[in-house]
Amino acid sequence: MADALTSQAADLRTTVIHQFLHGYSDGHRLIAGSLKLPTDVARLMLRMSDLSGSSVVEGFDQYITGYPLDAINAYALAMTWYAGEMRRPGCVWTHTIALSVDVLATISSLSSLVKLFRRPVKHFAKSDYAETISFEPNCEQIGPFGEDIRPLLKGQLGTIFSAYYGAGHLEPVVLVARDSDEFSGAIFALWSQQWPRLRQRFLFCTGSLSSRNLDGRAFDIQCSPPTAARDVAREATTQLSRIEPILVYSQNNLPSPALDAAIEDAILPNGASFRSFLWASVDEGSGRGDVSHFARIYDAVKTSQGVDSVIRAVAESFPKPDEATRLKQLLFGANQVNFVGESFRDQDILFALATTSDTEIFDPETLSIDCRVTSLCANRPDEARSLLRRLFGTSVNDFGEEILSALIIHMDTDTAREITQEHPKFLPGLFRARPDLARSPELWKLGGDRKRELFEAVAGRNEPNSADIQGMIGALLDSDSEAFLRRSVTLWGRDAVFSVLDWVEAHDGRMSRTCRDALDNQPDLVMDWIQQRSATSSASRVAVAHVVAPYASRISRRDSEVWLGTFRNVQGTASDAEKDYLATFLLALAFCDAPPAPLDLVAESYQRVHQAAWEERLSDEAWSIAEPFVPELSWWNNWDKCERLNRGLVAAFIRHRWPSSGLRRIKNYYPRDSATDLRQQILESAKEVKGGKDIVRGIERDW
Repeated sequence: MADALTSQAADLRTTVIHQFLHGYSDGHRLIAGSLKLPTDVARLMLRMSDLSGSSVVEGFDQYITGYPLDAINAYALAMTWYAGEMRRPGCVWTHTIALSVDVLATISSLSSLVKLFRRPVKHFAKSDYAETISFEPNCEQIGPFGEDIRPLLKGQLGTIFSAYYGAGHLEPVVLVARDSDEFSGAIFALWSQQWPRLRQRFLFCTGSLSSRNLDGRAFDIQCSPPTAARDVAREATTQLSRIEPILVYSQNNLPSPALDAAIEDAILPNGASFRSFLWASVDEGSGRGDVSHFARIYDAVKTSQGVDSVIRAVAESFPKPDEATRLKQLLFGANQVNFVGESFRDQDILFALATTSDTEIFDPETLSIDCRVTSLCANRPDEARSLLRRLFGTSVNDFGEEILSALIIHMDTDTAREITQEHPKFLPGLFRARPDLARSPELWKLGGDRKRELFEAVAGRNEPNSADIQGMIGALLDSDSEAFLRRSVTLWGRDAVFSVLDWVEAHDGRMSRTCRDALDNQPDLVMDWIQQRSATSSASRVAVAHVVAPYASRISRRDSEVWLGTFRNVQGTASDAEKDYLATFLLALAFCDAPPAPLDLVAESYQRVHQAAWEERLSDEAWSIAEPFVPELSWWNNWDKCERLNRGLVAAFIRHRWPSSGLRRIKNYYPRDSATDLRQQILESAKEVKGGKDIVRGIERDW
């Protein structure tokens, strides 16, 4: 049956509807119908088609009944007439039309269905009720009979809406009516305004002579004569487990102001913006009790001066995140729908979401914040920048944090610079959300006295990636913010050390004292960089030598060829002080027996270091490299660096069992103010070293 009803509604010009006629023929029964019904549905329709009370009351000799046919996914609308022409008292004719719920949802003004009812006349043909009806809705008709009763209708709707929707009422309503036509126009207007799911559940009767129910559920709205209304209400109470119906008299027409928009909309056959708003906003969980809430929210949307007031109205009606989710998405989501002529700008909605105290009413997934910010940044960058400035200037909630993060993610450096030039206090927040912005030297310069706060904003995040670290280290060096290099090395180790040294390489070996101090205690990582960057410049290696030379013993197991090659390469370019320093470094490595050829290191460096010491031009920095490897003398002659160097050299030959012939490789010269050459001085010093006399004898024998 349901499939039949649905399939026959495919014609876009007309709607095909099934019909049934019930009346008296040896008892009240089905006279004719266009479709064979399931037994339970046929039994229900038979019961609903009988007289609604024990006897007819003047003014109620015809009435309309509406009720769902859930078993076949359809809705029944019936007109009942008192059959006075029958000899048997209490006989009625009832013409019922059955619509699929899909068809029911497509008809704008349900009052137009009334014109389909036909009372049987004398000698009528049963075949007239055995065929389907082709129906084209008449959207111009505002009442069930087409008369223009707009002022009266508005007053009646005020009465009915106040009782049926006011304050979230869920009780059945009994209207005290003069006749069955009095409220029919208003009832059809109310029914037409309802969204499809509520329409198909609506139970009403414009002529209840006794209380009517369906499977124990009292009808939603019943019109009863004054003589029967109280009894109808009392019977409905019994049927609904002590829930008292609302008994409404025509003078009770003071609806809530929140329902004004709904009432004005219901008067119009096709509805207006409120109906569009209502139908678009409801979801599976929406019911009759929510209509007054939707009306109040619609009024807030229509009259609001800001998004925040609309959020407040929604929060008052639907405070839980799983309530009215479709409404919230339509009003505040990515695809906002314009119902009242002017919609809010997305940046205003995002700002309101970011600052509202009612965040608990939303399901974050329905807001699509990241996608919306991405779209805003791509399509309306000026609005995105404006929103960013506004958010930075106020306190934000969790949504605000998410919106800010998304905005910052899509923000370029120029925008960040533009904003922070006006408001430098925003910089730490930007760095915290976008560590990659710390790659900009310009932003570090703008930081001024806030640089430590900027650094902590980045340092306080989870481990940044290597690219961010390298970019930030470069920015620190380019912006004269080197004070944070040591902390960077402590936090990020290898990545930070390599980043500093890569910058040094890119800047012709330039390395400040602060930068050098930052790499202090990291000789192993520095040597890793040296070994992995085989094509580094001599200038960079000279700078790096100042970092690792004090740790000669610690790095002595590394290949020393890189330092020997560096020393040779800078002979024509480096200053005497730099060459003295490198020579001292080579000598310290040799004293530690550094591979692969420690005697090559001695041969290249010893004469220069000794000469610098003799001429008293060896700097304290250079001497501090060699001093740990040469012996102490007595307190009165410990100043003699040359003697200490000689004895240290001899001790190294003995300790490492170098062949004494290696001394021949030392370049010989006559120190100024000395009667002996360098080699002779070494031999004289060797006699003062334990085991040195054997070295002397070997040299005298070989030489």
